[in-house]
Amino acid sequence: MKNQLNLMKTTFADKGYPVFIGEYGSIDKTSYDSENEYYRAYFARKLCQLSRKNGCIPMYWDNGYNGVHGFGLFDRTTCEVTQPVIIDAIMEGFGQKASQNSTLMSVRLYVSDSKYWTTIQSDNTARITKKGGTYTLKLKGDKDMLLNITTIALKDCDVELGNQTKSDFTNAQIVIDKVLFNGTDYTVKENKNDEVFSEKGSLQMDLINQWSEAEPMIEGLQKKESFSFQNADYKDENMLEVTFTISNLTDSFSIFHVKMRPGTQIILLYTSLIFACLLNYQDGE
Repeated sequence: MKNQLNLMKTTFADKGYPVFIGEYGSIDKTSYDSENEYYRAYFARKLCQLSRKNGCIPMYWDNGYNGVHGFGLFDRTTCEVTQPVIIDAIMEGFGQKASQNSTLMSVRLYVSDSKYWTTIQSDNTARITKKGGTYTLKLKGDKDMLLNITTIALKDCDVELGNQTKSDFTNAQIVIDKVLFNGTDYTVKENKNDEVFSEKGSLQMDLINQWSEAEPMIEGLQKKESFSFQNADYKDENMLEVTFTISNLTDSFSIFHVKMRPGTQIILLYTSLIFACLLNYQDGE
């Protein structure tokens, strides 16, 4: 997509020819893919960011259908917005402040050990939007590693991977609902935390930290030099599962709410989307 839009820029936009992308979009698969909303919003925001950068104007394809495999952004009968996260992603792609905010954060479970002095991460990722929710992350590790745990933490994996320097959110509340090790439920104490962002602005919540003065959040641990799960049935391959609820997410965007008739909202929505595109094209951004 990056190369294609850059080709549109060098072939047409740079020579004074306006470039209008007649339609784009992604179908709704949320009925059988819980992370689909995240990827749809990511695609919309990325395409709009690249379009803006290359002097192109994209138009979202809304076929009027809201449901399985639909492209609709609003209900044409009730005039209610049905996909606020995608709409906000479009607005943010063109540098505009969004109303619902489609800020996205990817969180994984990380475990470090003193046997190999390495860090492993969960197989799955929690794709988090501003509305928050409850997520379960699952991590597989061998016996020697999980008998010598130094840290267990929830972290923003985009920051960990170096894709960005800090998280898109600035504050949140996390409650650890459940911790399972090989199917055994371990009691969680002090499971609520309102300070889950580091001084550098990255999400990080430690459940266990060998070098911290704070008590571990998980009961039933055995500590020698490192931590292990007491009375656990350790195997060659073991499964650690952490279920958490994240809420009260805030970010740096200013949010304004204006009460108006639903039909007016839809007209202003599409007018603002088109106007934002035209302004950025005219400015040569």
